[in-house]
Amino acid sequence: MKRVYRIIATIVVMMLLFSCFAFAQDEDECSSADAQIIVLELSQKDCITDAEEALSNIQQNKGETSETAIKDITALLFQLKIDELANPDKPFQDYSIFWDQNSINMNNLEYFVDNVKAKKLTLNTLDKRYNDIRSTLSVEKMIIGDNYAIVEVYEWFEFFDSEVQAVYSSILSGEGTDYTIDYILNDDGWYITNIDFYDESTNALKKHEMSAEELAQKRIYYPDTDKTNENEMVAGDGNIINSYGYTTYINTNKVKNYARQYSSNASGTGSYNSNFMAIAGNDCQNFASQSIWYGLGGADDSTSINNKYWPMVASGPYSWYGTKYAVSAKWSYCGDFGSLIANTVANREGPHGLVYSGISKAQVGDIIQYSKLNNSVWDHSFVVVAVTGTYGSRTASNITVCAHTNNRKDVLLSNYYVNSYTYRTIHVTYDWRATDPYPIT
Repeated sequence: MKRVYRIIATIVVMMLLFSCFAFAQDEDECSSADAQIIVLELSQKDCITDAEEALSNIQQNKGETSETAIKDITALLFQLKIDELANPDKPFQDYSIFWDQNSINMNNLEYFVDNVKAKKLTLNTLDKRYNDIRSTLSVEKMIIGDNYAIVEVYEWFEFFDSEVQAVYSSILSGEGTDYTIDYILNDDGWYITNIDFYDESTNALKKHEMSAEELAQKRIYYPDTDKTNENEMVAGDGNIINSYGYTTYINTNKVKNYARQYSSNASGTGSYNSNFMAIAGNDCQNFASQSIWYGLGGADDSTSINNKYWPMVASGPYSWYGTKYAVSAKWSYCGDFGSLIANTVANREGPHGLVYSGISKAQVGDIIQYSKLNNSVWDHSFVVVAVTGTYGSRTASNITVCAHTNNRKDVLLSNYYVNSYTYRTIHVTYDWRATDPYPIT
């Protein structure tokens, strides 16, 4: 009989241990990086009347779980950003209510604030207003410890821009940005210790040590008379066709349509073309080359792409290709792509065109690049999807672009233009081959 009792007791203990283990596993899952993505929808209709009071209410609600509190504080922070940009005439709000005042990363927190402030000041500088602003926040990872938390958030920020709507009726412009936000738990609740992110303004604010006010002023596009060689053709043989061989002219509408289809949305990289590899953090020229490739007649299927079929250039010193598994330098690096189009070597197979300094001759289907260091390194590429104004005198406010990393869809270049940077426009016109890329067999 005692043996039976021992067996029963052993079973009970094992069941208790298992239940404790299962409970611990459930807690870990809720607090781990593998937790289910949380999607938060924000809108300028949900304006905040008193951010400090709203934050205090979250902090004082001791019945909330840490996950809920952190989610609510994150949503409040980005809602405040929406309110700022929906009301550019109103005074700038105090973001320090969110910060842990003992943080060693206070500069990074201020960069976040200056980024929002620069956007707000830019709206006033350019006398612009956004309408129907909304954000989709995807909380992709949330790791919660005893007194700290790390949250990874993708923000898809959308708005109606009247100047873009003049070209595309009822089209929302969109900006996508990844953030990593660090939290600490103190006696009063959860506070932010660091925000890590990158967009077109971050470099200007950090490395060039500009203030938000200075950056907003640098958004102004100076007239051509203030720019050196603005309309100068730098290089390229876009109008020179070999007397033999096979020439295919680019379809700029296909460039535009590809860029608009595969630029980002609220799903982030989920809207990228899955037939190609995505280059984490540096996908801008990869995306630009894809758009040009499609405009030249590329077949958007895995067989054609992975076999580097025409109009890719599969090998040699001027190789230009991107597949699911590899990319060439001239396909994926801004500077190398510009050098390829500028190259006028005889009988070079692949894409040809013209390279202009500045942006005043930008056309639909062009690639605009900028250099922060005066031509020494070309840092970023945009695909032009719409233009207004007159050829030869266009400004950043006349040019609508799409881009990857950061993800941009149907946005005006003036939102990111910095007049101390150097710009160039790459105008691809045709592809040339010595032999027929599609011979009849």
